[in-house]
Amino acid sequence: METEQLHSLFRTTPVRIRSSITRYRIAKGTLAPSALFTRHSSGRILSVAVVAGVISIATILSGCHSGISLFWSQPKQTAALYGRYIADNKFAKETLTLNPDGTFVQQVRLKSDGRVTVARGKWHYDPATAYATFDQHMMLVTNGFQHFNPDYAAPRKEGLVSLPVDRLFGEIRIGAADDAAPYEKQ
Repeated sequence: METEQLHSLFRTTPVRIRSSITRYRIAKGTLAPSALFTRHSSGRILSVAVVAGVISIATILSGCHSGISLFWSQPKQTAALYGRYIADNKFAKETLTLNPDGTFVQQVRLKSDGRVTVARGKWHYDPATAYATFDQHMMLVTNGFQHFNPDYAAPRKEGLVSLPVDRLFGEIRIGAADDAAPYEKQ
């Protein structure tokens, strides 16, 4: 069979058969293994890149910590949380500012009537658990079922609000574990 005919057959043959032909030619000695990447550079290199990409994604999704940490992690220091955060849900747009002195300012602007409510309180971050805890002054616009809480502005007599903190693609989020819109650092 002519080389050109073989190349034509190779390009139009399904992958499984091409692999068998290639293995046969290598075993017979008519094709050097290095030729797989040089003679068919565009097709073969693409195949190798696709396989490498699939293996990389499988490694990340399988729970390999080093792969996941490229995309998702938890802040190790409280100082990483200082700053301004925005949460935008279907009822309100909230701004949360975490100060280095352990205080916070939360501003809630209702979408229904534009009313603005401001709350101030204390907060704390525990890097071991990756949870930020807020005192009873933290306003909760939605309840646990993501329905509007009409008493959101009334401070609770007791209890704390504890929200998970994570970093996704380098951006810090607070409260992303529950189905509500998380506070995202600006």
